[in-house]
Amino acid sequence: MKKLTTYEAYHNGQLIGARESWRVYSHAVIVQDDIERHRALAYGHQPSKSDRSNYDYYTDVAAKQVGEPRGCFGHYIEQEIAEAEAKVAGGWEAFAARVRQLHIDGFEEKVAKRGFDPYIATWAVRLDLAQKAAASKQYVGPRYFGQTDLVAIVSAVIQAKKE
Repeated sequence: MKKLTTYEAYHNGQLIGARESWRVYSHAVIVQDDIERHRALAYGHQPSKSDRSNYDYYTDVAAKQVGEPRGCFGHYIEQEIAEAEAKVAGGWEAFAARVRQLHIDGFEEKVAKRGFDPYIATWAVRLDLAQKAAASKQYVGPRYFGQTDLVAIVSAVIQAKKE
């Protein structure tokens, strides 16, 4: 069985993240999502082709009758027709406004959950590899490209064993 070591990363005296591993780590790359960029995207949301396509789909479903065939997926039921009617109520402008509000609500929820706090993007075994990861923006991963900022590259701290 491999021996596990607990590593912690601190920035400005605050614990940012920790991990337990049998590997040896010396550095952590700390990043933070750009809150201003996300705010601008949420509050400045403009309807996209996908939004228009979704509106057209819901309009089509709202025009269906209960029990009408739905291709190979069964039949339309009253609940999904009612949901589609509610989504297209008020027309395209109202639908686009609701979509924009969903973006704003998602942003505000992320702010409330401290989703814009710094976090560990990656751990590295050497300083040069941490710098390489930071320079190549490897830390973006599944997050938003161009919307994440490098905060710092910090030394990993080995947590003392509790016995």
